[in-house]
Amino acid sequence: MRVHLLLASGVFALTSYVAVGCASPPAPIPTGAWSVQFVRSDPTCVINNHNTTVGMVDATGATQVVTDGVKGAEVICSVLKTGNGFNIDGHVLNGGSNLSIQVNGLTPGATTMAPVQGIASYISSATQNVFTSPASKLCNFYFTDPKQTVTPGNVFVSFDCPEVDNGMQKCGISAGIIKMSNCDGAVAM
Repeated sequence: MRVHLLLASGVFALTSYVAVGCASPPAPIPTGAWSVQFVRSDPTCVINNHNTTVGMVDATGATQVVTDGVKGAEVICSVLKTGNGFNIDGHVLNGGSNLSIQVNGLTPGATTMAPVQGIASYISSATQNVFTSPASKLCNFYFTDPKQTVTPGNVFVSFDCPEVDNGMQKCGISAGIIKMSNCDGAVAM
């Protein structure tokens, strides 16, 4: 009786091990960082110029990123291959500062002279309201350093927005940089 019970326990343990061992590993957790120079580009803009960063990032890399679900950070993103480019939709939020972008057809060859246009929305403690690029003046997305790139599930890109508004004020964004990794669309290993 005891041998039968031990044998049954051993079969259950082996079955459990095999079932767990064959499971897919959990998806990597999205991370991100960004930096924005908010500028008074129009007389209607009454908010002072200011820099806002989440994590630590410059045109050559990110030395500190925030991780989705850690210390109040939220990183939700997708970087999906489509034709010759990538469709990007994501936001990185931490400490009340949020940057969201949406870019369709971003190609690795995008430059300041030949950017890909898209939308950005930004809020910080300095703006207190969301500023979004209007459809008539989209943001420019481009690569300024060889380390910047776009691959399935990952994007590291520079951008500027000639105009962002909150319905009452028209301002701008210059020297924008965003890096998001482990997004939907990442190639499974």
